[in-house]
Formats: sequence, C-alpha cells, structure tokens
Amino acid sequence: MWYTMNITMNNGFFDINLGLLRNRFPDIAKKLGKIKYSHINKNKEIIVEEDKSSSGLKTLIVRKNSAVIPIHSKIDPLKEVENLIKRKIDGNEDAVFIVGFGLGYHIERVIEILPDVELYLFEPSTEIFIKALETRNFDKILKHEKLHIFIDLDRIDDTLFQSQIPNTSKMLILKSYQRLFNHYVNNLTKSYNDFINRNSINIATLKRFDKLWTKNSFKNVVYFFARAGVNLIENRAKGIGCIVVGAGPSVEGDLDILNQFSKRGYIIIAVDTALRPLLMKSVIPDFVVSVDPQYINSLFLQITELAGIQTSKIPILVADPAIYPASLKNYPGRVIVSSSVFPPGRVIESFSGNKGYLAAGGSVSVAAFDFARLLGCNPILITGLDLSFKHDRTHLRGSLIDLYRINRSTRLNPILNSVAEYMTSGAPFKMFNSKNKPCYSDKRMLLYKSWFEKNIPGTSADVINSTGEGLLLDNVTHKTMKEMLEDNSLSSNKTFRTNKERAIASIIQVIDEYRTNKDGIEEFIKYLINVEQNLKIMKSEAEKAFKYINRYINKEPGQTPIEDINRRLNIHDAKIVSLKQEIRLISMTMQSVVFDILIGTTVDEKKSDKKSIESSLKNSLKLYRSIIEGCNYLINIINFAKLKLKNVCRFSDNKDECR
Repeated sequence: MWYTMNITMNNGFFDINLGLLRNRFPDIAKKLGKIKYSHINKNKEIIVEEDKSSSGLKTLIVRKNSAVIPIHSKIDPLKEVENLIKRKIDGNEDAVFIVGFGLGYHIERVIEILPDVELYLFEPSTEIFIKALETRNFDKILKHEKLHIFIDLDRIDDTLFQSQIPNTSKMLILKSYQRLFNHYVNNLTKSYNDFINRNSINIATLKRFDKLWTKNSFKNVVYFFARAGVNLIENRAKGIGCIVVGAGPSVEGDLDILNQFSKRGYIIIAVDTALRPLLMKSVIPDFVVSVDPQYINSLFLQITELAGIQTSKIPILVADPAIYPASLKNYPGRVIVSSSVFPPGRVIESFSGNKGYLAAGGSVSVAAFDFARLLGCNPILITGLDLSFKHDRTHLRGSLIDLYRINRSTRLNPILNSVAEYMTSGAPFKMFNSKNKPCYSDKRMLLYKSWFEKNIPGTSADVINSTGEGLLLDNVTHKTMKEMLEDNSLSSNKTFRTNKERAIASIIQVIDEYRTNKDGIEEFIKYLINVEQNLKIMKSEAEKAFKYINRYINKEPGQTPIEDINRRLNIHDAKIVSLKQEIRLISMTMQSVVFDILIGTTVDEKKSDKKSIESSLKNSLKLYRSIIEGCNYLINIINFAKLKLKNVCRFSDNKDECR
C-alpha cells in the first residue's frame, strides 16, 4: 500500500512542519510562526476526526454556518484520492496545479506517481493549513523539490514560474474546497483556463516565429545602442488625456471625432494597423506603436501620406526592437524602443542598457495601452478595441491588412476566403456586443479581453472604453467617443493643449539628445566574438553526437549496448549544456523542434522498450540536427551584427548613419 502512517507525537507536528517550511518556504513559515498556539487551538470550526476505515487515517471537519463539510472522505480518504487521480491524471503532465492542501493525502500520491513533475499548490485558508500542520508530519511533501506553495492566491499567470512555463498540465481540485471556497476556486479555475489558452497560443507563436525574433533582434542591434528607451520618457505626459486607437472595425465611426479630441489637447496613440486609415482622414497620431515581427507589419509603417508631413509632426514610432528590420530602417520619423521580452533582446540589453518594458499581452493594443500608462496620461480613452468580428470585417476599412488581402486575392482565391480562413483559425463562437447585436469572437480575442479586464481596474488613471460596438469589458467604464466629447469634465480642459505641446516637445528633446552607447557596442562586439567561438564548439559536439547515433542506427541491433550510447552522448551533452550563454540564444531558434520532441516523447513512453529506444534516438537526432542548424543560423546573424556595429556606429553619434 502506498500510504504509511506517521508515528511522530501529535503535539510536535506543528514545530516539525514549521521547521520544514523554514527551509523551503521561509516567507510562509514567518507568517505562520507569528500565530499563537492559543489562537490555533481555540479554533472550534475545524475539527480533526479519524475516518471509519481500518486505516486509522484522519480527516478535517469544517463547520460552515449549519453545514458540516469533511475535507476528505470520512469512510476511506485513500480510495477517494485514487479515484480523483485516475479521473484527472494520465502521466503525461509536466505540471499539476492542486487546489486545497487538506491533509495532503492527494499530494503525497501525486508525488509518488509523478516525482519529476512541478506541483503548484494553492491553499485559500490559513486556518485549515495550520490545523493540517498540527495533525500530521508532512516531511514527504514539504521536502519535495518540485513543490511550490501559494497561500490565499487565486490566480495563475506566467509570474508563478521560475523557469520553463509548463506545456502540459492538469488541475486537481478537492471537492470539499469547491463547496467551502466557491468564489476562490472559480477565480482560480478561470485564471487556469486563461493560462492554458494563452499558453497554447504562445506555443503556436513560438513555433511560428522562433527564428524570426532572433534574426530581427540581431538585425536591429544598432537600435538597442543608438535609440532612447521608453523608460526615459516615463510620466512625461502626466495628467494629460490620451486616446489609444485600435484597429477594430467600429473605430470607423470615430475617425471624424478624433481630430476634435486632438485639437482639445488629447494625445493620440495608434496601433500600427490603424495608421493608414487615420492619415486618410487627416488624423495624425502623436505616437504609433508596433510590436509584431512579421514583414506585413513593416508595410503598415511605409505610408506615402507621411511624405508630405513635417518631420516634427510625423508620429513617433514606439517599437519593440524585434519587429521586422524594414520597419525601423525605412520609418521617416523619430523612433523610440522598448525592452525586448525575448532572450536575444535581453542579452543585447545587458550591454546596451534597459529600455523599459511595455506589457506583452499578445496584441499590439496591449502595448499601446501600457505605453499610455507609462506616459502618465489621464484619462485614457480606448477606441477600436472590438475584440470581435463585425460581419466579414476583422479590421477597419483602409488598413493595409485589407489591401494586403485584396492584392493576394485571385478569381480562384477571393478575398473572402482569406478573411474566412483568418476568422475560423481561432475557433470563433457567437456572442453579443455592447449594443446587444450578435457578433463573433474567438479564444485569442477573449485572452486580450481578459488582459484588459485584469489590468484596467488597477490603473491609476481613469480609463474609459469608448469602443463603439465591441465586446463590453467587465468592471470597466464604457462611454462612446461622442459622449466623451460632450463630457466637459474630461474633454474640455483648456490646459490640455498647452500641456500636450510641452510634453511632446520634452519627449522629442529626449529622443534627439540621446547619444549612441559606443562603450556598450565595444563590449558587445567582444561578447559576440566569444559567443561565435563557443557556437562553433557547440556545433562540433552536436555533429559528433549526430554521427554517432547515425552509425548506431545503421548497424545491426545488439552490437552496442544502450548504456554505452547514453554514456557517450552524455559526454557531448555536458559540453553543450556548459555553454550557458549560447544555450540562451540558441533556445529561441529551435522551439518548434523542442515542442515536437516533447509531444513525441509522451507518445513514445507507451511503446515497447525497443521501439521507445529507437524513437528516443530519432528524437535525439532531431535535437542535434536542430542545434547544428541553430549554430549555423546564429553564427551568420552574429557576423552580420558585428559588421553593422563596427562599420556603422563605431565612431559616430549620427543616428541617421546607423540605419
């Protein structure tokens, strides 16, 4: 039987468990240690009882109002645990989220069957947790290196994970906790589902853009050193109203109103997709935000209408430095950059200096809104955040997305095919918009909706969703642009216009006075030379391992024991893994291969030993081949970056020469 009873004296359990907590979770131990034993023992609402089986196990009984709720089964807690785990766990998980500590029987069982899986434990009640620590010895649980404990935290997001974000996970919820803490469990479940959806989109994005982000970051390397970061203009527009303009179809009804807000002193911040339609209506934004790495997004910024505008009036481009290189190279106006959220960019910034982070919620509208917060704008109006499809429309008319689709359309592949393909790719479903009209949204846009609903209430500025016919955002004020224009308390402040002009002039001064970080460039070039040498070593080790596996596969089976193969490969792997900086860089060029191997591995574990070994070796071949290709790829773009840094910005502060 997997369970063995603890024999430590009952009155010493709390001190023993508290000592274990101090080693692994000092913050939690400090909090619990402040609670007096007298306070704990006077708690009459949580009672310890033995179950009615012959095992002599205990359960906790919680009295809530008139209800008496056992945390575990009063008849057989272990059978209850087995049934729960059989229903939820299939053995392919790399993380398990557990709601409810209880008396830990379910946690011990998960540890036993999945010893290498990360466990994230959420406990809403300090009182239940303390009573549990008094009742049993949790040595097996609290010493487990893969365990993470969160007390009274009802959300799951990427900040919980110290290293790799899990790809496959499950959630275990004790039925008693659903009854006792319904609101808490519902919040946690909702955030878990959001996390799963977001993570699946992130994985697909990584697989699609893994090499592109790396290539763009290195091709744009000069801009890390020669352009000011958004952190230098933080709060430069404090207290000035602004409008964040998305590219949803409903924004078409607000285009004529935007200039009236601009004349009243509101700052206009547009996403790159919306720039062309705004210019066609003679609305010139103050800022345009671009974060997407794809080629098509560079077209959004190559706008002929900008040619006739004075340089000082061209919108300031706020760019993630991993966007398509032509976007930065060809943009006729001023450019300011944010910090990159991707490993290659973070490596470069360790030499160029931090540029200041903008939120990355999967949509450029997220970054544009966060930029408004960074400027210190108040109030912040949002328009064009439809988060839904309007008829056959995904973006407002006149955007280059529309033109791009038109240019690609043919008689056999009309534009509606392209629109339908995009709309169906996100698993659309029917909803109702702010005017109670039917519309379609999808899982991608609901993630963006969730981000805004979570972040807007915590914003210090007044935020108004002024989107015409989009999805309503929960707990967010909604007023149309016309209503806002008529609201004198927010839109007719006479000081706005003067303050806006001063703020924009101040920001332009910061951008124009920024000087190329030549010392950082020199240090980074030295770093790149060393990285290039190490990549050649890594490539050589991967090639040796690749050839060795190939030779084994082509031989008659049984000639070389698998232990000898593993020993040989471990030598090559140790040399590869020791190159930590290079591992950070190369990891972003091979995400699609890694995910494919992870998925394949979970299937292979169910095969026979012989087939599993063969499949494992084939996966190793894929991995080593990917390392070889990644090294070649990085060496080429590193040489490009070195050449550009040496020849363009070595002795010059002229940023035009750095293009």
